[in-house]
Amino acid sequence: MDSASASMYGSGILHAWVKKADGTVHDLDAIMSADDDPTMESTEIPGDDEIKVTFNSNQKLGLSIKANAHSFGAIDALSGNTTTFVAATTGVGAQPAYKHTAGGTNSEKNPPFVEMGTVTNGKDNLGNEGHIIRVFHKLQAMPAKSPQENASEYGTEFDATAYPTATDIEGNALASKRIYTKYFIDGPYDPANTIV
Repeated sequence: MDSASASMYGSGILHAWVKKADGTVHDLDAIMSADDDPTMESTEIPGDDEIKVTFNSNQKLGLSIKANAHSFGAIDALSGNTTTFVAATTGVGAQPAYKHTAGGTNSEKNPPFVEMGTVTNGKDNLGNEGHIIRVFHKLQAMPAKSPQENASEYGTEFDATAYPTATDIEGNALASKRIYTKYFIDGPYDPANTIV
């Protein structure tokens, strides 16, 4: 991206991740969409015949996420649950290897705070390749749902709320209190990127 770029265009979400407070990152595999809805409380101060001013407070961001996979680590991080692996057994009562994840647990009533990031293909107005990265610094998820339909892909869907914070999920100071940061980067996206 050139320093003279005036704008950035984007199309096609291609990656998303979840980061825990200990810095562990999990790919939210097969991401399809990440939609947000900002909300805040408003207090209007009336005058004798008109509204004089409106004060806004308690800003937050509602998110709706859809992915065409169940990413074990990411869903565990979002829910506070743990996926368990069970090895295959042989002989009488043999069972195949499997993993199981609990749903509807007490940890989902007060889920952990995590960071979530999304990446979209991009290009600036000068034609240079780039990517748009959006990092939600402090997020809590509602329990995930997994629609199962005839002739339709299996998926994971969940709603989440992102809150303002002065630190990232690992406790490092941000430049200002915020809900998210957008990065517009030059060239191809590399998950090992040191920006985020």
